[in-house]
Amino acid sequence: MAALSTSLFLLSFILFFAFAKSGSQVPVFIWSKDSELNGATPVLAGHTVEGNDFEEKYLDRLFESPKLICVFIQDRLSVDDISRYGDAYSPGDSGAAFSNLKIAMETANSSVVLPLVELNSAGVSHELVNLIKRKTDGLVREFSSEDKLIGAIVEQISASGLPYSCILTSTAPNVVH
Repeated sequence: MAALSTSLFLLSFILFFAFAKSGSQVPVFIWSKDSELNGATPVLAGHTVEGNDFEEKYLDRLFESPKLICVFIQDRLSVDDISRYGDAYSPGDSGAAFSNLKIAMETANSSVVLPLVELNSAGVSHELVNLIKRKTDGLVREFSSEDKLIGAIVEQISASGLPYSCILTSTAPNVVH
C-alpha cells in the first residue's frame, strides 16, 4: 500500500513538472522531520538544478522510507520574493511574509533550498507574464496568507507524530521589480 501511494505521489509530481511552463526556473524548498536531505551535493549560487538531477538527488531521498509527503505549490515564486518579502535582511529576522516557512525550515531535522530548478514543457508567452504582474503589497498579502496555511498544515502534520517531508515550489517564477 505504501509503495502504491509513493508511486502515485511520484507520478503526480513528475506530471506537475512535465506540464509546467517551459524554461521556467523556480525555487524548491524541502524540509523533513526524518529524511536526510543535507547529504546531497550543495547547490552553488546561480546554478540551476536540472529536472533529472532534482529527481535523483532530492526526490529519491524522500522516498527511501514510508512517510507523509506534503507538496505546497504556489502560482508564482522566486528566491527574490523570499529575500524581498521575507524580511531576510532586517534585525531580528522574523521571516515576515514567510515566517512559517522560516520556522518549518529551521525546526526540521533536515532541509534544503534549491534556488533554481528547471521545469521542462510547453512555453508561456512574455505577454502573459506581463499581464499577470501584481502590485507589491498584494504579493505580501498573498505570501502571508499562503504562509499561514503552510504553518497550519505543518503544525497538524507535526502533531500527528508521523514521519513527514514537505516541499514548497511554484508553477512559474515570479518577476520581482
